[in-house]
Amino acid sequence: MELPCNSSKIINIGKLFRAYSLGNAQIDIIDTGSGMEKKFIAELLFKPFDTTKGNAGMGIGVYEAREYIMSQRGEILVQSEPGFGTTFSIKYPLITA
Repeated sequence: MELPCNSSKIINIGKLFRAYSLGNAQIDIIDTGSGMEKKFIAELLFKPFDTTKGNAGMGIGVYEAREYIMSQRGEILVQSEPGFGTTFSIKYPLITA
């Protein structure tokens, strides 16, 4: 599966999972890329206008995605290890009818 990334390139992701449990819907996006250090995730990943791409990006995409998800009462979790890829988990509360 391929996902558009900031409309300028395509990222090949390894897997996309959907799950429903304990009142939540969860989407896991898993890649087999280079992974990220825990310090980078904690301190820089969601920091707006901080980019690792030099002049190729503004450093706002992941920040904006998290803000949107949170505005919808959702949450985004990141699990990553250098050399082993990354998993982004997006959780939304389910509404009972």
